[in-house]
Amino acid sequence: MSKYGESILTDAGLNLASLAANGKTKFTITRAASTAEELAKYTDKDLQALTQLPHEQQSGSIENKFQFKQESKAILGTEILFTNEKITNSYEINAVGIYAKEDSSDKEILYAVVVADDPERIPDFSDQVIFQFRISIYVVVGRTENVTVIVDPNGWATKEYVNNAITDLLSDCDIEDIGLRHFIETEGGI
Repeated sequence: MSKYGESILTDAGLNLASLAANGKTKFTITRAASTAEELAKYTDKDLQALTQLPHEQQSGSIENKFQFKQESKAILGTEILFTNEKITNSYEINAVGIYAKEDSSDKEILYAVVVADDPERIPDFSDQVIFQFRISIYVVVGRTENVTVIVDPNGWATKEYVNNAITDLLSDCDIEDIGLRHFIETEGGI
């Protein structure tokens, strides 16, 4: 089982969080990426000085965002998904980087880094078996109301998909038995 340390803000990330905490800017968490580079040998100071994740291996999909604790307005969580679908060579996720962009700038920065204590191994896709690795990363953002997270909509269900799934489910059921006849008739169907 893999294990990862706490997120470390880069110097640029710390500056952005500080500005957001003081209401002087807003920013967007834009993407996540992984590396096979062993960053465990780096000191915190080395990690803080990074401007990009060394030797990016793969992009992760930001699937969700959430607050660390309801009363916390300074820490934001992101759920990131990595799959092996286009991976031709297995690798270990030795670190994950979170990127951000200040709303008034086109420049993307490495915002934070999470280093593996015991990395997850992503197998290649040669046997056509999908492997998924999800990681929740919490970062200090200053004020959550000053931060936007770009969440990948590919993981969302469309209304059409949900309606079709419900219709398929109901076609296998006796509507009278499950008490939905009244709902369907009064609400205009599904």
